[in-house]
Amino acid sequence: NINSNASSSTSGNNSTTMPAKDQTRLRIEKMEADRRLRRQRTRELRVTRAAEERRNISVGNPGDVDFIGLVRQWREEHGGAACDHGDPPRTAGGGGVGRDKICVCVRKRPLNSKERSRKEHDAVTCLHPTATVHSARLRVDGISKYCDHNSFRFDHAFDE
Repeated sequence: NINSNASSSTSGNNSTTMPAKDQTRLRIEKMEADRRLRRQRTRELRVTRAAEERRNISVGNPGDVDFIGLVRQWREEHGGAACDHGDPPRTAGGGGVGRDKICVCVRKRPLNSKERSRKEHDAVTCLHPTATVHSARLRVDGISKYCDHNSFRFDHAFDE
């Protein structure tokens, strides 16, 4: 009788008071929640990237989605820098089209079918009077992508 009472009172105490979770279990649960969140974000990113790739192909600009996004971001930031072709270009020497004997013009051509089939992307931006070449690069880690932007100044720069 004494043993049965002692065991019932002990089991009764365990059922009424829940033992606190130890720190290890809390960390494991947090890691699992973080993993679920990471996987959800990865799924969403894949869907977004696939939609972006379909959109790029439909507008005739196939290629690496990340590099195309970096070029698009640069174009959005610098889009207002273009001048009208009627305005004389600002040159360092103070000369303009009227004073020089040579006028240098550049025209950007659209991607041809061979370049599209190799999934090359549009890597040149013409904003009069400059033409900018966007060079796709990988950082030393081999994962992170970035673009080098090299601008060249002309008397006239024409887009497609």
